Amino acid sequence: LLLRRDVGMVTLIGPGGTGKSRLGLQVALEMLDHFRDGVYLVRLTPIRDSNLVMPTIADTLGIPETNDPRSLLGKLKDYLRDKHMLLLLDNFEQVLEAAPKIAELMEACPDLRLVTTSRAPLHVRGEKELFVPPLPIPAHNENLDPQNITKYASVELFIQRAQSLKPDFSLTNENASAIAEICYRLDGLPLAIELAAARIKLLTPHELLSRLERRFDILRGGNRDLPERQQTLRGAIDWSYNLLGDPARRLFRRLSTFVGGWSMEAAEAICNLNGDIDPDVMEEMQSLVDNSLLMQTQDEDEQTRFGMLETIREYAHEHLTASGETGHVRRQHALYFFEFARQIEPLIRSRERIQWTRKMRQDFDNIRAVLEWGCATGDNVEIAQQLAIKLAWFWRSSMSVRESRQWAIRLLEHVTDSTPLSIHAGLLWGAGGFAWSQGEFEVAITQLDESLRLCRAANHKHLLANILIIRGLVAAYAGEAQTARALYEESIEHFRTFGEKWGESLALSRLGDIALFEKDYERAHTLHGQGIALAREQGDPWILFIPLISEGNIALVTGTPQKAQQIYSEAISLLREIDDKWGLAWGLNGLGHASTQLNQVDLARSSFEECIAVARNIGNPGALLSSLLGVAILAARPYQNIPGENAQMPGLIRAIRLLGAIPLLTQNSHLLFWIGWREMYEQAVEKIHRVAGEKIWVEAYAEGQALTISQAVALALQELERKQTPESIP
Repeated sequence: LLLRRDVGMVTLIGPGGTGKSRLGLQVALEMLDHFRDGVYLVRLTPIRDSNLVMPTIADTLGIPETNDPRSLLGKLKDYLRDKHMLLLLDNFEQVLEAAPKIAELMEACPDLRLVTTSRAPLHVRGEKELFVPPLPIPAHNENLDPQNITKYASVELFIQRAQSLKPDFSLTNENASAIAEICYRLDGLPLAIELAAARIKLLTPHELLSRLERRFDILRGGNRDLPERQQTLRGAIDWSYNLLGDPARRLFRRLSTFVGGWSMEAAEAICNLNGDIDPDVMEEMQSLVDNSLLMQTQDEDEQTRFGMLETIREYAHEHLTASGETGHVRRQHALYFFEFARQIEPLIRSRERIQWTRKMRQDFDNIRAVLEWGCATGDNVEIAQQLAIKLAWFWRSSMSVRESRQWAIRLLEHVTDSTPLSIHAGLLWGAGGFAWSQGEFEVAITQLDESLRLCRAANHKHLLANILIIRGLVAAYAGEAQTARALYEESIEHFRTFGEKWGESLALSRLGDIALFEKDYERAHTLHGQGIALAREQGDPWILFIPLISEGNIALVTGTPQKAQQIYSEAISLLREIDDKWGLAWGLNGLGHASTQLNQVDLARSSFEECIAVARNIGNPGALLSSLLGVAILAARPYQNIPGENAQMPGLIRAIRLLGAIPLLTQNSHLLFWIGWREMYEQAVEKIHRVAGEKIWVEAYAEGQALTISQAVALALQELERKQTPESIP
């Protein structure tokens, strides 16, 4: 940039502690040979009066000072007019009023170039802003070994500074994760990392990490030859904070309520309490961005987003706590994001699911903060409870079942006699449904039955229609077809009364599953067809995948695996697009079974392998165990034509062990296979038992019965890794 004719100044911008001065100095050193008349460092750190900027530059260049600042500027112009020179103006943020004079100097001196370090831009012609980001950091809880961890500059800096103070310090397997987490927690800020490394003389990395909850008390005591504001982390941020006006300070501390970023609209709605940020929030936001206290980005929809480094956010939150405004701001934050979720959630259940899911996820850290506030303090807990109920379907279709259940359980702890029945019922609906998803069958029944009772008492028909669907699912998996049918039919009746096609499509699809349980394939096909038609009309791809998976299951059990494979593939494509891991696990499982029947071994193997990975990660026991069945069938295929007692092959034995493990594992997780998988299991048992012979079967099956779920999964993965051909016995 400095070598371009249209650039007069490069301003290195960033928050305190990112190393702007050090970078500016390195640039200046590397440009020594490019400027005929030299490179000069102008230190502005000691001055706060903008009128002293020109005298400081003149003094650096050896130009005699006069009493008239204007004549001094004239002398500087005359001196620099024909000079090919680079000036490094270090720490300009506290003398920004001098920017017009700098612009005047650049205009008069065409071969003069400047590098300026500042927490705020000068906003003059010819200036190019270059943001200096913190150093790259490892991901949160990233599992790295010593060899890989040093690829991050933040970690390398920590090690270098630690070794300069304690020469025998080294990176080891034992301390690598702690050092990585330290760098992550300190946002990669070089100053913070250097101050942390200075504590290595007294503390191990693990001890240091445990004390970072009080980072501003711990991170002090930098080198004495540095400016005072760079000797503590707090001092570095104080420097920027003290440059702000009162409205910007109020906004800054209130913005610490946000977690993970926010929009301009959210800042205006939450932070302008009683209109006390004047003239408007946008102007003060610009001030905070200019002073490098906020980061400004654009999201995928090209909408502006703002955020803070966690270190700066913690500093701002200290000021919010001291102000006594925390409760008021937190309530505004909770009300805003409850309304945000209330408006966004119906839009997710539409053709624009992907776009609106992205919007919801973008602010989900803020939603978590609202839920945490309600759970931890009990303040305005009904806002958090209503928010969790509103998010139930979103969680089921788009997020972690495990996390959503934890929130429901925590919020249920705050239910009292004064809690409205509909809120109590809604929380039990969420908790019970998520318990069922995790295989806790009896807990699910208890919570969902109580949810139904309370909801009927509250006469909340819309919530009732949704509870009936989940309770019907639980009844179906218990083999109570008649009960499930009645629950689904009542749900459909309510949804039709409201004219809600989304819920009607979902209930119709589940009613079709009951017909499938009963092997009434024609009726199942009809009901799923109605569900698919409504789903396509309504537009949400998530409710389309449910009848698609069921249609694939029908094709699978009726002997048309090629059709099943096509249907599963369409469902998987939808599920990848909307990023629904729960449904994806079931789609991959079905594709694996269909591909096995078509003898497409590589596709079957990769489908089961991915299904196991996804199902383990999100906690989907049904898809996981169905895939173990698929792996057993796949493992036994090469031995189907090998006679009985002579078939003692490792792959066959693994297949028998997996079959032995499945019944007890389904029992332990309170999950009953629907009739198609159970029938497939029984067919596999019969075929493989016949191939193996009695002696081998009894021994291997008993070994399988002793396996835990983790051991069974490890066995299945071992089988998937091997070449799918019969082995020879040594």
